[in-house]
Amino acid sequence: MKLLEKLDIKVIPYDFSNLEKNDYKNQVIEKGIIWGAAVHSGDRIGLFYRQDDSEKRKRFTLAHELAHCCLHMDENTSEHIEFINDQANSNDEKEYDANVFAGELLIPEEPLRYALENLIMPKVEILAQIFGVSLNVMKARLKYLKISAYE
Repeated sequence: MKLLEKLDIKVIPYDFSNLEKNDYKNQVIEKGIIWGAAVHSGDRIGLFYRQDDSEKRKRFTLAHELAHCCLHMDENTSEHIEFINDQANSNDEKEYDANVFAGELLIPEEPLRYALENLIMPKVEILAQIFGVSLNVMKARLKYLKISAYE
């Protein structure tokens, strides 16, 4: 993402499989559930994403981790590692906030409404393609904004 370059935030593809084999901070980590991590030291930030993810997944992970940096990290926090598990994180306020932030970054409301007004058949699938996100991300954004579109 060009935004991350402009902010001098390093983006690093990573193989989380070694970390997923072990306990981390007394948490048992299942294989394949770590999608990304954000680490900062002083004013240097690195965002990690799972190296074999699709471009859409990578973009969302980076936006989500950037959200944690903006919303949840302070000078006393040296690291944040995101353990993605839909059931475990469904009621977590920080995860919800990071998902909303990522949705707003990747699918700004005004361009979304413009696309909806100018498409003959505003289907979720087409909107997802236009904004370069997955169907699930687009559905979540539309639900958050209380906008309907054709499935």
